[in-house]
Amino acid sequence: FLSTGDHVISGNNGLKDSLLALEWVHNNIKLFGGDPEKVTIFGHSSGAASVAYLQLNPKAEGWFKGVICQSGTHLGSWALQREPRKTAFAFASLLNETFQTNNHTTEELLKYLLSVPPEDLDRASNAFYFDHIFNDIAEHASNMQGSYFGPVIELKSEEAFLTEKMYELVRDSKYVKVPLMIGFTSEECIEYYADANRTKRDMEDYDAHLEWLVPVNMEITDEANLTRMGRLIRDMYTNGEPFSEHLDGGLRFCSDNLLNRPMMKHAEFNSKFAK
Repeated sequence: FLSTGDHVISGNNGLKDSLLALEWVHNNIKLFGGDPEKVTIFGHSSGAASVAYLQLNPKAEGWFKGVICQSGTHLGSWALQREPRKTAFAFASLLNETFQTNNHTTEELLKYLLSVPPEDLDRASNAFYFDHIFNDIAEHASNMQGSYFGPVIELKSEEAFLTEKMYELVRDSKYVKVPLMIGFTSEECIEYYADANRTKRDMEDYDAHLEWLVPVNMEITDEANLTRMGRLIRDMYTNGEPFSEHLDGGLRFCSDNLLNRPMMKHAEFNSKFAK
């Protein structure tokens, strides 16, 4: 899912691979005793976002007859990479400090990464994830409002997988219309907060930066209004007290914000075609 935000590394290679695999299944499932007219695509978490993305691609029309999204959706803020060029250069800088200046072209970045041994790329990728995401989930969720390595909205081309925003596509019914099963569990984000000390630290960060609680799609830019809205959101989960004193409320907020809320919106849009 590396992307430079241009045609050099357009991005979405993972989704393009999935689309190719789906086509292969459609063309060959008969050889394994399957029925190409009864294929259901099913994913969990990021996999749920992946199958939802497949539903947005018109090339997949006829290749599946149902979709199951468990604990995930492409409408979640985490399911889209919003600053791909910045991310690509930040990643490359872990391997070569000269990329920190961003004076290189995207062509030079691609040429360099192709010269790096795969095992070095893998180590850098893991370091990038843990340094920039896992160790500071609260700040990451606010500042990036999306994945570091995830789907992107590409420039238009014949090879592009996605060139329009997911929300608008689903809202305007521009997707493959098949039956959808979608659902989530209680406390979806609990796996990220198995460490109580880190959970408390993240909740203290939220208390100190209430503006981080406001979803980016609310399009509030005024700092005072952001803080005011963030306080209103927190108070819904804590009865007006800090998250650091109500870790369970913070967990429910994270679950609602990252998964439950976008999944309910996804279901709402699809319900227009339910029978």
